[in-house]
Amino acid sequence: LDCSIWHGITRKTSLEIASEWWVNVEERLITIADRSNAFDNGTLKEVFGSGTAAVISQVGELSYKGKNMIIIEQPNSLRSRLFDAISNIQHGIESDNFNRLTKIEHHNFDRSKLRKDSIDDLKFVQDVIEVKSRLAH
Repeated sequence: LDCSIWHGITRKTSLEIASEWWVNVEERLITIADRSNAFDNGTLKEVFGSGTAAVISQVGELSYKGKNMIIIEQPNSLRSRLFDAISNIQHGIESDNFNRLTKIEHHNFDRSKLRKDSIDDLKFVQDVIEVKSRLAH
């Protein structure tokens, strides 16, 4: 896959988890015409995208050649199960079997040598570390 598909960690994690769950995973290029045909014949079950900030987000509507395809997420959808699994790994609720997470060690920095925007970034990282530490305990 290329063009607009990035081989990011959320995508990779989604594929790994789906494979762990015995979901038949196939990577191939698909067209909007393919999705439209699947919608018409009732085989389009769900559409979602993955990304660092979005984790796994549902696509609720597709439009193609003047046709709007409303996609209603069903209970216990693959998207919702992947979202829960990845979120639980990110927050330390479930174990990270593939070592996807990287532990960030706390360091004491000489803040006087940092630019203001770097100090703001450092404060944000420290806040995230503190929140994750509290969630882990």
